[in-house]
Amino acid sequence: MISSTTRRARSWAVVLLVVAMGTVTVLIGQRSGAPTDLRTTLGNLTMIPGPLGVDFTAGVAWTLWVEARFYLLMGALLLIGLTYLRVVAFGFLWLVLASIGRELESAVLDELLLSQYAGLFVAGIACYLMHRFGPNLLLWLLTGFAWCYTLTVLEDRVATHPTSDWPVSAAVLTGFLVLLVLAALSRLRHLQWRALIYAGALTYPFYLVHQSVGIPVARGVLKAGPSLGLLPSIAVGLLFSLLLAAVLNRYVDRGLGPLLRRHLTRALDPAPAAARWPRGQGRALPGPLATADPRPAGD
Repeated sequence: MISSTTRRARSWAVVLLVVAMGTVTVLIGQRSGAPTDLRTTLGNLTMIPGPLGVDFTAGVAWTLWVEARFYLLMGALLLIGLTYLRVVAFGFLWLVLASIGRELESAVLDELLLSQYAGLFVAGIACYLMHRFGPNLLLWLLTGFAWCYTLTVLEDRVATHPTSDWPVSAAVLTGFLVLLVLAALSRLRHLQWRALIYAGALTYPFYLVHQSVGIPVARGVLKAGPSLGLLPSIAVGLLFSLLLAAVLNRYVDRGLGPLLRRHLTRALDPAPAAARWPRGQGRALPGPLATADPRPAGD
């Protein structure tokens, strides 16, 4: 969960950036495409604006609430203690409970168990376990179960987008899964080009700014110079988004993010507090997943 700190820092920076740009837009007499009032801004800085009843400052930030609920589930698993078999069992149990929630049409279970996205998360967990411990039949079964589940519930998402098509969407998602599995099995190790790695680092900050910043910039350019045309205006918006993503990567991902992670890691370190506890009142924390042996005895 500490690894999400950089993503949170990026999101905070983007919220403040969008609010600043929207405020300037309003001050020069133009209409801002994003809400900039104080209540909405504060709600978005919590990263859970939806449940608080406020609009998204950055439309793509809806994924952060999904991510937050995933970390809540992982936190519950951490309290039990991470081992290889527990994580695998958790993956199967998550999918079964999510399926039950859908059958019962329970909004509460859907919210808690992320029934729309459970298959994607479990497939990612299975691929990580393959990367860490090597593939085996159990992990292939978990991956297959998760993907069958994902493609089944995909119909609900497709139904809300009339222009979408289930076979095409399923094929695209499956293609990404294949890439993820290949990466987990280290089949893509030769793709270590520095430019490609840097491009990968820019994908998330670009995702955060392309809608709330890039599109308004493209519209502004088109409005200021109609003779320029639509495609050049879009190109300007894309270029501006890429440059902004590079700035976020430089000053947030590599600057603020590591600083926050370092302080958060220090805050979560139980050693200093344990040293002050009276004898007998402390309790040993469960060992990390890295110490678990994934293979049954005799392998």
